Amino acid sequence: MSLSILHLVASYKPAFIYGGPVVSVSRLCESISIINKVTVYTTTANGEEELDVPVNLTQDVDGVSVYYFKRITKGHSHFSPALLCALWRSVKQFDIVHIHSWWNLVSVLSALICIFRGVKPILSPRGALSVYSFKKSKSSVKKWLHVFLGKHILRNTYLHATTHKEWEECKELLPNWNGFVLPNYLPYEMEAMLEKPVSFARNQEHNPFQILFVGRLHPVKGIELLFNALAKLEFPFKLILVGGGEEDYENELKKQANNVGIASYLYWKGFLQGKEKIEAYQQSDILVLPSYTENFGMVLVEAWTNGLPTVVTKGVGLSSFVKDHQLGWVADHTPESLANAIIASKKQNTKRLSIASNAQKIVCQQFSSAKLTEKYLKAYHQFKMS
Repeated sequence: MSLSILHLVASYKPAFIYGGPVVSVSRLCESISIINKVTVYTTTANGEEELDVPVNLTQDVDGVSVYYFKRITKGHSHFSPALLCALWRSVKQFDIVHIHSWWNLVSVLSALICIFRGVKPILSPRGALSVYSFKKSKSSVKKWLHVFLGKHILRNTYLHATTHKEWEECKELLPNWNGFVLPNYLPYEMEAMLEKPVSFARNQEHNPFQILFVGRLHPVKGIELLFNALAKLEFPFKLILVGGGEEDYENELKKQANNVGIASYLYWKGFLQGKEKIEAYQQSDILVLPSYTENFGMVLVEAWTNGLPTVVTKGVGLSSFVKDHQLGWVADHTPESLANAIIASKKQNTKRLSIASNAQKIVCQQFSSAKLTEKYLKAYHQFKMS
């Protein structure tokens, strides 16, 4: 049975400046739109700029009906009265309402509107309700908002977590929260890689040992932790950094790299996509993701698609998956532990070769879009029936 599904998200493609969540949400919408009517309400958010798109009108974006609405605040608030008014008028027309992220005014106020209109939405926090988020920037404000408003709204939603780690953290906040766990979709260019086996050689490591980081340049990613770990290595290495961030923070990172004596081993590539990004995976010996918190970690799945072993910290949502499927090494959030994991990855060449041989097969079994679409639609139908 076909469903009419509304997705509410503060930013949508082509606002790829926001990284993985925009890719993940758009892939979900496009995949389920094949046999369902999918609509997206979003804003014109594109960092400090606005998307150059028509507003308040439906547009076909890769098979999905997308409405872009102007926002009147920037930063992470994304307040859009036009979006909220449209939602108030139309929310009862949909079989399923799915809200993405939290702690922005699109998500929180949309959930509140759903409650007032008698609609129970699905909510994907996408890392916004992690333990880390309550310990770091503006944590006291978040705690008060959660106590006096947030938890009362969340009780009237249905949880979608992308990993079991995220599920457990959310259940600590609301023990009786019902929902389901399903992972994110791969980006299209990585999905295409699954159609052909890994054909490039990984039987010889690079000299110097080539370490790859892919992701936003942001404090939550643990890049300073990685720099301190690399400073402890006693073998030649190169660190390739793929991703962008705020200029001031990037300058801080470069200053720290210089202070710990590794600046000459770093190569700043900026944002890469398509063939260039795939080549970065294929030309590296390991990928390191040292995040303090990461609800999922799509770059890990991308690495495995290209037969690349991974080193992660315990804050990464897929860290238990790495351990259970022998896809790399898991470290604590200390320079010593992370350095030891990187050293182990270099020494254990046999394990790296085994990962290169088996990783793509595991990705096919766990993350193929056809299987995920079937699971998402089953979850949607079960939620509707309940």
